[in-house]
Amino acid sequence: GHAGTGHDHRNDIALFLGSTNVDNTQRPTLGIDYERRLTPRVGAGVIADWVFGGEGREFILAPAGFLRPVPTVRLVLAAGFQRNREEREVEGVVRLGAEYQITVDDRWSVLPGASVDFVAGETITVLGVAVAYAF
Repeated sequence: GHAGTGHDHRNDIALFLGSTNVDNTQRPTLGIDYERRLTPRVGAGVIADWVFGGEGREFILAPAGFLRPVPTVRLVLAAGFQRNREEREVEGVVRLGAEYQITVDDRWSVLPGASVDFVAGETITVLGVAVAYAF
């Protein structure tokens, strides 16, 4: 998960750039997130990541819940699916993540973050940074 938090805005969309560790190989990752703020601390939305290069995992899509225990920290819990190119199958995935929000102005934020995905007995780490726009 990668979207930011606006001051008085209830929607956030973010572009994520990072790296996914698949089978001990770092692979470039591009993602997009959407969050609808339900309360100042709780949100719901969706995450999508594309992993490039090599075999295996290539795409993840998951509805997500977001929790802000403090205004600058966002925790992510998502459950969805991943497509595995190598095995040509779709598998369930659960993502746990944390991000730290650096506010640029009323609408823009930068969020470095880390996530761990659990899928078919495997643990996959995702590290990167998102640029978020609140509206």
